[in-house]
Amino acid sequence: MERLSQGNFTDVGDAGKIQPNYCGRAAAFLGNLGSAFPPGFDGLDDQIAAPLTTSIRRTINRVLYDTVRYGLGLWRLRTSAAGEPVLEHTEPQNWFPASTVEALNDKEPADAVIATRNEDGEKWAQVLKLTPGQWELNTHAFDGDALGDIEETETGESSQQRPLFPTALPPYDGEWGRSAYIDMAGLATELGRRFSSNSQTLDDYARPMLIMKGRAVAAYMAGPGEQTQLRAKAAMLEFDDARRQPVFLMPEGVEEVGFVQWDAQQQASFSHIDRIEDALFDMSALPSGLGRMADKLASGASLRRLWAPTYVLLETIRSDLMLNIASAVTAAGEMLGVDPGEYAIEWANPLDALDEQRIVQGGPDDMETPDDEPTPEGPQ
Repeated sequence: MERLSQGNFTDVGDAGKIQPNYCGRAAAFLGNLGSAFPPGFDGLDDQIAAPLTTSIRRTINRVLYDTVRYGLGLWRLRTSAAGEPVLEHTEPQNWFPASTVEALNDKEPADAVIATRNEDGEKWAQVLKLTPGQWELNTHAFDGDALGDIEETETGESSQQRPLFPTALPPYDGEWGRSAYIDMAGLATELGRRFSSNSQTLDDYARPMLIMKGRAVAAYMAGPGEQTQLRAKAAMLEFDDARRQPVFLMPEGVEEVGFVQWDAQQQASFSHIDRIEDALFDMSALPSGLGRMADKLASGASLRRLWAPTYVLLETIRSDLMLNIASAVTAAGEMLGVDPGEYAIEWANPLDALDEQRIVQGGPDDMETPDDEPTPEGPQ
């Protein structure tokens, strides 16, 4: 637990090792960035330099867009084949186009859209709808561009009054296109805006929700030998005097043991942004051929000064987020009667290698674009 509270996600001792969700994507991004700056870049012929610059901007655009727009996370508490509890992190919406969510909500409101894969690797989309006293989960086939017919429907009773899986960050009042990345100053300003948007989201949902089956919660609250009946409604449990953990009861019959979730960037996204920041600091020291405002951002130090207020806020939130993870693990362990120190933490990546490559090269909206077709200029 001490390792968790300090934010060390490289090793969890005997319980297992972490597989960071964003490592492959960040490495590919940095590889593309490094190969685009050979010695003498500033003196290259325009016919060579221009495509390189365009490629760099497109890569930055897409990766940042993907990190910010699709950096939604879900913690799932499950039992391993050996019977050990595992707190698993997934990124269910990494490849899910926002346009599909918006189109769906235009047709009929949905509280959440969850991207999944079945055992055969096929893509599916689960649409969750919550009404007073009821929940409905429709499973659709999904071809990467549009929802197909409903393949399966589940319903049940619930008192949930808020989505379990928020589908997007708050509305953003700027442009998503490449125009924001004309130069280093524009890129830094855009990142600051997006950080601010994410910071507000993290402030709003600072405490992760622990969602357990109603029977498990009832047993925990009642204690040994007691016969306490609980109605299926949201309850607030106090696990200690200093911290309150919100707990939402799930309807009976739900397969999962429980969920711990919050609807903004997770540690993987923060690590990804760190790597991008490092790359941008290096870029800011390049010749002015990169952008018309490069002379105002001549070094990494000047870029750091520009980002300092946002970065301090982000670091503060990051620290709070790590404490919330530790709190969630402790709460789950108490409910299941398991020592939190026995938990393993996994960063599960629902993307295959080809999906990873396509996201880095073309962005989340280009998941189904064949390699021989032109890649769109950027998300609008």
